[in-house]
Amino acid sequence: LTLTTTRPGKVSDPQNTKLYLNTDGSNATDYAIFVGDSSKFSDQLEFQYTVADGDNSEDLDYLNTTSLDFGPGTIKSAAGINLSSDLQVPGTLNSLSYGDGINSGHEIIINTRAPQIESFSTINPDGRYSVGQNIVIRATLSEEVDTNQTFKLVLDTGVGRTVEMTTNGSIRASGIYTIQPDDSSESLKVLDILPESLTDDAGNSLLTTLPSSITVGNIIVDTTAPTV
Repeated sequence: LTLTTTRPGKVSDPQNTKLYLNTDGSNATDYAIFVGDSSKFSDQLEFQYTVADGDNSEDLDYLNTTSLDFGPGTIKSAAGINLSSDLQVPGTLNSLSYGDGINSGHEIIINTRAPQIESFSTINPDGRYSVGQNIVIRATLSEEVDTNQTFKLVLDTGVGRTVEMTTNGSIRASGIYTIQPDDSSESLKVLDILPESLTDDAGNSLLTTLPSSITVGNIIVDTTAPTV
């Protein structure tokens, strides 16, 4: 991350110079460290930020106009004048995230939240189903993921039946469960999630935590033939 000053300056205390970022909401706890050359005057202040677990930002910027902190030190011009540490308002001209389609800024998204499944549903009507019939299962994800990624669901059919789910480029995924002989369920539920290789745009893998409701509609699986 680079800040450009109005005139060249020299940082007097590089080890304690920080730039606070908007990666933890309104809390000023996440910051980039100064990595520039403090031995010479420059109008470029260089900082380095390492993404940590829990950091998130829809458009990376410094936190506010007072986010540049020189600690007990200062930044002075060649004439010995203290330079201001005030910054432009985040999102406005000359801020880190500014972009208007012409003077485009750097849009950097920080995302450490792993996608997870929030609910299950089906397009099938409520009812009783038997061998050879198809149940279309849908899953709603916590965020959009690329199309044609897959994961599997383990169903409570008595024999550990799985169904492969495929994403459609939104927060939806779907798959078809075809009922096999000996399958049985009084109320079709999901027992487990097998994530395979599904990830979001930031590379976060799908969590295997089940949502609070694991039922798939009001579907009864009954493959037992009636007897006299």
